[in-house]
This record gives sequence, C-alpha cells and structure tokens, in this order.
Amino acid sequence: MGVLAVALVGAAEVGLRLTGVADVPLYRPDPHYGYIPVANQSGAWRERMRWTYNGLSMGVAEPFRPGGVLLIGDSIVNGGNQADQAQRLGPQLETMIGRDVWPVSAKSWALLNELAWIKQNPQVVRDVDRIVIVLNPEDFVEPSVWTPDPNRPKHKPVLQSFFLFDRLVLAPLRGAPAPPKTGRDWKSEFAAFRRATNKPVLVVLYSGRGPDRIERAAADLGPDVLIVKQDPRWKGERFADYLHIEPGGNALLARLIAERLARRP
Repeated sequence: MGVLAVALVGAAEVGLRLTGVADVPLYRPDPHYGYIPVANQSGAWRERMRWTYNGLSMGVAEPFRPGGVLLIGDSIVNGGNQADQAQRLGPQLETMIGRDVWPVSAKSWALLNELAWIKQNPQVVRDVDRIVIVLNPEDFVEPSVWTPDPNRPKHKPVLQSFFLFDRLVLAPLRGAPAPPKTGRDWKSEFAAFRRATNKPVLVVLYSGRGPDRIERAAADLGPDVLIVKQDPRWKGERFADYLHIEPGGNALLARLIAERLARRP
C-alpha cells in the first residue's frame, strides 16, 4: 500500500506540474506595506494566464522608466490568476492612453498599504507624470499585514498537491485573520500624501456587485474622484464574485479611467 500511495502521489505531482495549476506569483513580507509580489518573476497559471513583475514588483515586464502613470491598488489592479497579463487593468489602460502605465498592487491591500508603498518609493512618485489609485469599499480599513497564506506563497511548493489542497480547501475553512488594530487613520494619511505630492492624483472608487456607500469617501479623497458605479455602462458588467469583475470587464474599467484622464492634461 505504501508503494502504491507514493506512486499515486508521484503521478499526481507530474500531472499538476504539467498543467501549471500551481504556477502563481510568489510574495515577500515587507515591514512597511505588509507584503508585495516578489520582483523579477513571471509565469503562466495553467499554462495560459501569463503574469509578470519587473524589478520594482510592478505588474509589467518592462523595467521602470520615468514618465507615465503610476496605477496602484489591490486585487482589482492585480488581476489574480484568472486574468491573462494582457487582460489586466494596467496593460489595458496603457493601450488606451498610449502612455506607460506602472501597476503596483497586491491582493487584499488596503488604502493604508498603498499609501505606505508610495511613501517608501518617493523616486517613483517623483518620476511619474500622474497617479491613479483604485479603491473599493473594503479598502478603508486597517492595513493588511503579512500572514502565511497559500494565496500569497513565499516559496514554490515542494508538493503541489498539498499546496492546492491547502489553498482550495483548508484556507477557506481557516478564514483570514483580522489585521491588528494600529490606530492609523486613512483620512489623515491620505491628506498628508496629497500635501506632499505635486502630481495630479485621480482616485477611482470601484464598486462590486450590490449596493454600497462608497460615495461617502469621496469628500475626503480630493477634487478628482471617479465613482465608477455612476456610469450607466457599469451596470451591465458581469462579476466573478461579490467584488471582482470578470477579466473581460477590465476593458470597461480601463476605458472609464482613460476617459477621465483625457479630461485633464
């Protein structure tokens, strides 16, 4: 029986490696902004959904160069495993505006994580022409912190069968731990960020499926705010879950952002 079990596990491992179902980005912890995808990595989930990160953990293959748009957010910007590289928000927006777009994102980041990344990377903020921050109703909370999570692995799994079982079965049962209370206030930190930068900043308030009250945040986010759900075109989009739009819908979100950017030089 032991030999048979080893043979079955070995066969499963070979099959999984051939299909690429565990070919997902690696993450690294960071003391300032919680965690971020590891720099200089690329792959293709299930051999079809390509993904890549450059030397600054931006979701593009090209090395960062001055100019263009810094696009920062959480999983809405990141795209996840279900979106091919070309379908993600950053590449779609870049095609539409004809300028470099530098996406920085991580799953489950809150606004305070994003502000911390901006603070730790002043050279990027200095070198870009403008900044776009994509927020959803769940982003106005405590910053996410690093915890062991199969959705953000630090290392390539030794056994992909166990990795997938942990990711698909055990992790949902465990649930995500609540981030510790820090006492940080997103309103004051965002106001400090606005005072510290002379770059044009567009805040995109993204809404998922169902009602929310994200408009309440608009007054504290500055003069240039795009509330996505106010556009009648958004109502026809299809969602993969309560929050995330299907990959094809990124084209509409990118178009709404591109149209707003076109209004301001």
